[in-house]
Amino acid sequence: MKKVEPHSPKDAAWRDFVVRHMNEIGIRATPTRIAVLVSLFEMKQGVKADEIYTFANRKGIGLSQASIYRNLVDFERVRIVSRQWTPGDVGARATFFLQCPRQPEKMHVVSCRKCGRRTKFESPQFVDLMKSATQVSMFGSSEQPINISIVCADCE
Repeated sequence: MKKVEPHSPKDAAWRDFVVRHMNEIGIRATPTRIAVLVSLFEMKQGVKADEIYTFANRKGIGLSQASIYRNLVDFERVRIVSRQWTPGDVGARATFFLQCPRQPEKMHVVSCRKCGRRTKFESPQFVDLMKSATQVSMFGSSEQPINISIVCADCE
C-alpha cells in the first residue's frame, strides 16, 4: 500500500495524536487505518464510507470498501469518529465525523435532501430547547445528535 501523509502540519499533528491514542487503548495503527484517517482529515467534513473509497482511489490508495467500513466502526468504538444516520435514496446511510478521542462531542448537522451537502451547526439555544423538550416529554436527558434535512438554496 502506498504511504499516505496528511497535507498540513496541523493534520499531521492530529493524526499523530490519534495514532498515540490508538496505541494506548490497544488498537494497532495499521497502514489501512492511517489511510482512512488521512482521508477523513483531508475531506474535512462528514463522509460516507463510499466517499472515502472514491477519494482514496483518486489519490491512488488501494483500500477496499469492507476495510474502510470495518475501520470506521473500530474508530467509532473508540470515539475517534461519530456516526450519524442521514436520509438516503433507499433508506438511512451512515455518515462519519471526526472527533477528538479525548473530548467526544455530539455533532448537529443540517443536510440537503437533494445534493447531500452536510454542514455542522452549533446553536446553544436550539440544543437547550431540544433538551428541555425531551425532559418534559420523558424521552431522557442525554443529548443526542440532531440531523435536520432540508433542500438547500442551491438546489431550490
